[in-house]
Amino acid sequence: MGDYDAGLEAIQKDEHDVYLVDYRLGKDSGLELLRAAIGRGCQAPVILLTALGDHQVDSEAMKAGAADYL
Repeated sequence: MGDYDAGLEAIQKDEHDVYLVDYRLGKDSGLELLRAAIGRGCQAPVILLTALGDHQVDSEAMKAGAADYL
């Protein structure tokens, strides 16, 4: 997914079994996309790719409903 809007559009179509979401998505973060997806009823697992080494972001991802993070 290249940016937040494209990611949200893809998730809303509900055509995939799992979503890999990058933390950096332009104007909004992957964490915000995760929250929006879960809030809109996404049932597929979402894995947030953080690559930041920031345990706070990792923890927030899990609290927001991520299946996992890398």
